[in-house]
Amino acid sequence: MPDAKLAGVWELLSDTFEGMAIMTESHFCEVITFKDRESYAGSEPSEAEAAELYRKIGRAAAGTYEVADGEGTELHLFSEDPTRVGDSVRFGYAVDDTSCSFWQIQPDGSAGPAISWRRIG
Repeated sequence: MPDAKLAGVWELLSDTFEGMAIMTESHFCEVITFKDRESYAGSEPSEAEAAELYRKIGRAAAGTYEVADGEGTELHLFSEDPTRVGDSVRFGYAVDDTSCSFWQIQPDGSAGPAISWRRIG
């Protein structure tokens, strides 16, 4: 069952990362990068610069999701890591009108670290 409160545009709240998530009631697109991610020097990155830029992508994923009773599953249709396309990831969440938090549910059922977001649209 969809949770209409999740639909919107969200800005990541973090000292280390910056990011944005766009969610409908069934789809998501999320990009997270390190705040200290620097641009390359010339008009095209060197191989070393390109590798460093890739390493500084925290997460880039898009796909579908389903939620019920504060838990959900997202299916990755796109990922910065091609080996994660098709992954199904369980998560917990809490949402209100202005903020939300997500945490991955670990294989043992415990909650991973929460990430917090602020609604910007």
